[in-house]
Amino acid sequence: MSLLFRRNFTFVFLLMVLPIDVIGVSFSRHRYSRRGDRDDSRDTRIAYACENSTMHLNCTTYNGVIRVIRANYGRFVLSTCNPWSVTTGWNLQCSAKDSFNIVAARCDGRPECSVMASNRVFPDPCTTTHKYLEVYYYCQKSEPTVPSPTTKKPATTTTTTTTTTKEPTTKSTEVSTTGCDCDVRGTKTCMPTKECICRENFTGTKCDECTAGYYNFPACIACDCDNRATLPGICSKETGKCLCGQRLTLSCDACLPGFVNYPYCQVDIVTTKAPSTPTPKPTESSPMPIKKTTPGRTKSTTTEKSSRYTCKSTESEGVWWPVSVTGIVVRDCPGDLKGKMTWECGVRGWKRKPNLSNCVSPWLDNFEDLIEAGSDNVEEVATTLNERTANNKFGPGDLKKTTLDLFPKLNEQLITQTRGMTKRQKRNKVKKFAKSILKTGSNLLTDSNSWKGLPKRERTRVATSLVVNMEETGYQIADSLEVGDPPVITRDLNIFMEVNAISTEDQTTKRLSFPSSVGDREDADDFVTIPVESLVNSSNNGEVRIVFLVYKSLSEFMSPPKEEDTGAENNKDDEDETANNDTQPFIGTNIFSTSVNGRKTKFALSKPLTFTLKHKQAPQPGFHAVCSYWQFNESLSGQWSDDGCSLVKTNNSHTTCQCDHMTNFAILMDTVGTKLSLEHQITLTAITYLGCIVSITCLLCCIFTFCFFKNLQCDRNTIHKNLCLSLMMAEIVFLVGINLTQYKIVCGIVAGLLHFWFLAAFSWMCLEGVQLYVMLIEVFEAERSRRLWYYLFGYGVPTIIVGVSAAVNHEGYGTELHCWLKTENYFIWSFVGPVCAVILINIIMLGIAIYMMCRHSNTLASSLRTKEKTRLQKINGEPNSGSSSGSTNINDKSHLSPELPSWLKGAIVLVVLLGLTWSFGVLYISKESVVMAYLFTILNTLQGVFIFVFHCVMNEKVKKEYKKFAYRATWLPGCIRSLFVGYSGSLGSTSPNSTSSGGHLLKFWSGKRRRKSSGSTLEKSSKGKYDSLFHSY
Repeated sequence: MSLLFRRNFTFVFLLMVLPIDVIGVSFSRHRYSRRGDRDDSRDTRIAYACENSTMHLNCTTYNGVIRVIRANYGRFVLSTCNPWSVTTGWNLQCSAKDSFNIVAARCDGRPECSVMASNRVFPDPCTTTHKYLEVYYYCQKSEPTVPSPTTKKPATTTTTTTTTTKEPTTKSTEVSTTGCDCDVRGTKTCMPTKECICRENFTGTKCDECTAGYYNFPACIACDCDNRATLPGICSKETGKCLCGQRLTLSCDACLPGFVNYPYCQVDIVTTKAPSTPTPKPTESSPMPIKKTTPGRTKSTTTEKSSRYTCKSTESEGVWWPVSVTGIVVRDCPGDLKGKMTWECGVRGWKRKPNLSNCVSPWLDNFEDLIEAGSDNVEEVATTLNERTANNKFGPGDLKKTTLDLFPKLNEQLITQTRGMTKRQKRNKVKKFAKSILKTGSNLLTDSNSWKGLPKRERTRVATSLVVNMEETGYQIADSLEVGDPPVITRDLNIFMEVNAISTEDQTTKRLSFPSSVGDREDADDFVTIPVESLVNSSNNGEVRIVFLVYKSLSEFMSPPKEEDTGAENNKDDEDETANNDTQPFIGTNIFSTSVNGRKTKFALSKPLTFTLKHKQAPQPGFHAVCSYWQFNESLSGQWSDDGCSLVKTNNSHTTCQCDHMTNFAILMDTVGTKLSLEHQITLTAITYLGCIVSITCLLCCIFTFCFFKNLQCDRNTIHKNLCLSLMMAEIVFLVGINLTQYKIVCGIVAGLLHFWFLAAFSWMCLEGVQLYVMLIEVFEAERSRRLWYYLFGYGVPTIIVGVSAAVNHEGYGTELHCWLKTENYFIWSFVGPVCAVILINIIMLGIAIYMMCRHSNTLASSLRTKEKTRLQKINGEPNSGSSSGSTNINDKSHLSPELPSWLKGAIVLVVLLGLTWSFGVLYISKESVVMAYLFTILNTLQGVFIFVFHCVMNEKVKKEYKKFAYRATWLPGCIRSLFVGYSGSLGSTSPNSTSSGGHLLKFWSGKRRRKSSGSTLEKSSKGKYDSLFHSY
């Protein structure tokens, strides 16, 4: 009975297995299924060729010919020819029309053939999808009536090819066409349905024409063409002329002169003169050399072509890479690794390094089978995985396989196995599982070299997958906890996890802190606080379960997007594309994540959470902290974003942020504009110190002038004096303390002093405009001085502004880069706002002054013409009724000071200079461009020089005081005295009116011309005064 049962079971088993075995297939480059003693040549095979590579089919091993079953150029699945692991965006119903006919024309009935998977051979069925060629075929042992054509060799190979053609003989006894409209010469049989079954190499509904690749019906001779570069028809069915594409010779076996890389035939931009007789050598994009076959001998040739479009053969990662054209080259993984590796061939050589992200270690590949077998103890499987990753060396493909495939499958098994368990049973099982998974994740983060072997996009996908799976594992723990249970804490070298379950209805708990234990919190570098009130909307029946994770080594693998990692060999393009790492943003802290009730997407909190992260290193000059979170999509591709996050405070060691959602957070260290190079920094520093020294010297001279000479004491010179004092103090503080950022308190004081003195300078500049307006509307100088009011405004307003700013936000003084005002939270507007107001007031005052000067000059010119006319009438004895009125008019308008125009010019220059200086300063702070840095530095150093020139050197009153001082100061060297009083020779013969070279210098600065005295005293005084006015204006 048992024997009978075993026989029946064996019979049933064979019935189940044999159909599967019959359709056993092989992938890419002839891997055959073996079935005992059956004829291997009849096994169905599958061959694949990725787009822009060449497929080789070969049946010479079995002394047979190729029979194509079906073929498709397009895409039906994602896994094939997908080294980039694309998951979305490709058309999976992509099929090129006539794929079978094109392949059959090149391969059917031949012992071997080559077909290029390219849009030049097949119509493009889907332009946005990377395609592949898939061919099902078998090898048929037969002696064909018409010998298989030989592939024509290129001109560089001498081959004698003999093709014997025999017209098929047809006998009426062999073919019965009764009732069928078939051509007896090409018909093999006629079916009862009246369908014509054609002989080999014949086709058509009546079998009255040759198949593609043959011509001259009914002989149907094979085309003598190189089918790697022919059009779908191979040759003309009437004449046998090869149907070649452009840039090919008549036999389609070589490129025309001026083109290279057969069969692609690209423009040879290197060759300057085409040879008279082309002798092209075939180059290939396939990783295996193309075998050329002639009767009686087989020769494998691989030829390298020196061209800008060709990647030279080389060895990398233990694999030999043949010469290739632009595209993706696929090779078997090195050593015992399983899978395929790829390398991109660019127009100037191999790009980057070979991609090994699909190469998996044998032990890991077998481990997947263990998971799929469905062990009842998934925690034991997780423990085994932890031990394997801790003791075995793993590569880029192992990282990808573990995070993208194994972790999700393990979590799915855990969910399945814990379904129906009590919370206590589930908790014990999940804790053990989570500990192993967390240790495995920590093991994966240990080997940075394996991560760096992944392409940039793959690296971020793998890192994101690790984060997602760790959160999923944490939530499995959270789901097993009851409210009131102690938090579950799991830690390893690179990952820290805490899981907690709380009630949002508990009024005693206002905030949640992670880490929750006091000891962990004191030792922790990173911690977060969450208002319980903000979790109410996310609770389930008043309960929330929170997973908190910190990753210590993940930040370097999730850096913000930048130019693709190169690691290029023989590729200059990649060097040009690589950005300077010194200016690239980077993650400067650990990455931590918080999730509630298993929600993997961000959701709004009613009150923001607050987190503090420790910097891995002190921020370098030119970088500032940005509170960021990792935003990713379903394909696990993501980027850093600051949406919903704001900076609270930062220093050299920590940064505190607030965010209105819960996801994965980190502190991004980003550059402020364009970081200045070392050369620019040295140059700007030199300009700053040299210019400030010159400016301070000039300002000191101005202060000495306005304080020492008693004849210069007036309201307007008080304004000049305090303006110079404010600028000088600001520049002194700037030189001494602008870079004292290492001393936080000192730096804040320096920033406050700079704020005060620069605001004081602008306040006194505002008073310049006010005093100018007063001089225009007042006929006589005021009896009482306004100095007290000027002092109150000049120093009182800056004191109030600085005091209020410090009271509102004292931490706004001092940044990481300079001892100046922070730009965050608009604190910089406590300086920019008053400056803009002062500039606007001065522009209005100067506009009024210019308008009144122009109106006065027109009135004065008319009065002078009237006076001259009256004087001529008196000489001629004519009566003059308007003389008195003319004189009165002149006297009424003579109250304007002759120094007003020069002061007006000085005020205009100062407003423009200070306005431009700080406009460039604000732009430099916000953008830090090189141009703005130079403009701000140069203009800032010129302020003292311009004040000294316009208010001292070019002022007539000041020059007279200089002359008096030089004349009386006998202790001064003679050269200096001659410069001011025209001194030459002995002091006794010196006269202030001397016409020496020094006197010429004074004449140049004075701008006055000596005039002969004539007319009345009123005429002389008025004319001299207004001549000075016109000349100065």
